[in-house]
Amino acid sequence: MKVLMSGVPRKTAYEIISGFYAGFLAMNYPVIEYREGLLRFVDIDEGFTRSRIRYDGTGQRIILEED
Repeated sequence: MKVLMSGVPRKTAYEIISGFYAGFLAMNYPVIEYREGLLRFVDIDEGFTRSRIRYDGTGQRIILEED
């Protein structure tokens, strides 16, 4: 688990995750699932592992972790 950002309000976090989603689509990354606050994808750079970026509301963090 890697914390990408801390102290992020919910609205801003959803916008950032949406930006990741748009970027991954532009780079042709295989996206498994996208919804508000969660993005699951296949990480090509890390040996085709399934990863996810999610928003943790209690800690106000954006987290990257293997799925």
